[in-house]
Amino acid sequence: MKLKLTRSALIVIIFAELVGLFGILFLRHYFDLNLKTYQNFINVNFVERTDISTIKQLIYEHEAVMKNYIWEKSPEARVDIRESLALVELKLRHQLNDHIEVMEKSDFGTYKMGLFTSVKDDLITYLNYNAVICAANLDEEGNRQNIEKYVKENVNPLIKHVNNSIKLLESVSQNETDTINRKMSRNFSRCQTISLLSVILMGIACIICFWHSFKVFSSLEKDKNSALEDVSNKEERISEIQHRTIIGIAEIIESRSGETGQHVKRTSKFVNMIATKCKEMGVHPEMITEEYIDLITRAAPLHDVGKITISDTILNKPGKLTPEEFEDMKKHALVGGRLIHQFLKGIEDEKYLQIAQDIATYHHEKFNGKGYPYGLSGTDIPLSARIMAIADVFDALVSQRCYKQAMNYNDAFALIDSEAGEHFDPVLVHVFMQIKEDIIENAKQM
Repeated sequence: MKLKLTRSALIVIIFAELVGLFGILFLRHYFDLNLKTYQNFINVNFVERTDISTIKQLIYEHEAVMKNYIWEKSPEARVDIRESLALVELKLRHQLNDHIEVMEKSDFGTYKMGLFTSVKDDLITYLNYNAVICAANLDEEGNRQNIEKYVKENVNPLIKHVNNSIKLLESVSQNETDTINRKMSRNFSRCQTISLLSVILMGIACIICFWHSFKVFSSLEKDKNSALEDVSNKEERISEIQHRTIIGIAEIIESRSGETGQHVKRTSKFVNMIATKCKEMGVHPEMITEEYIDLITRAAPLHDVGKITISDTILNKPGKLTPEEFEDMKKHALVGGRLIHQFLKGIEDEKYLQIAQDIATYHHEKFNGKGYPYGLSGTDIPLSARIMAIADVFDALVSQRCYKQAMNYNDAFALIDSEAGEHFDPVLVHVFMQIKEDIIENAKQM
């Protein structure tokens, strides 16, 4: 009876070990298959989203240069702009063809292939429309009005349709990502269940089998976290590409007025320092949070984006502007706000979009109501624009421009302080004076 019981126990133990080992082997194989599928999807999805993001940025860049071409009154300047248009068009065509090749090599599905092919055809038509515009003589009387009508009736509806198609393509990709994430989550849950059963069965047999199962389970969790972290890193990279593109566009605009691009970097740093000090001192605590500081810092480089519509003659004039020229220069604030709304709406976060618009539109308003474009005063001026005004004016004072020499730092701080309550928010000026040494040190380094 005892021998029979021992044999039965041995059979149960061996069976438990075999079941446990089979469960572990199956678990490992099942996990590897799913992980490989998931990683392949992530890689293809990343390439797709990166390509689409690049195409969108090239479209925005082409639109901006095209508008500059239409608004430019100088034939010589339009020749240079046409060269820029040709370069952007070449990049866009290459990117479209490259993405078609990627889609043909990968299983993107008939619907997505057809959708992107439609986007490509529309963009080719858009480029052909713009070729018609470039071929027109904008100096002949009445041609400019005809071109603007042509853009309104043909180009604008087409590019709107392209943007809607791209959004739909992004939506389809996001739905696919959500679907596979849910599927992988279910698969990981199944893996965890199988692992748990294996651990229980192996525990009946011996401690060694239990320990082995535990190590496999831990490995699964580690691989899962690694895969999720990889997705997060690639999404952050896409966001960084977008931000660097925005910075690059801002630097290109600044370079038209003789700046090297350092102006946008310095003012962005000064804005960050002022906002950070405000948070430390408890100034506007209801608004200035870590998120707000990050948003205003990233939005600051776009404060003069509207200057893309100002002619080089005015931007680089060494002497004082005439009243007519100054009125043209003042238009860049309103144009900048509209451009940011037009190009970034639906792409960037709404909070970022609002701050960027406020900075571009209102950074030339004065606290006493004598600024432009609307003559706002006091706290009616958005906080972000009041901070930007101090950073922008200070950097302009201590920088050499085509129409003036650089002012020394102490004189610049004294001038800012003297304008408290007139040009600038007195509370923010007080904050600015508290970080004088840090501002000077950073200005010298940049």
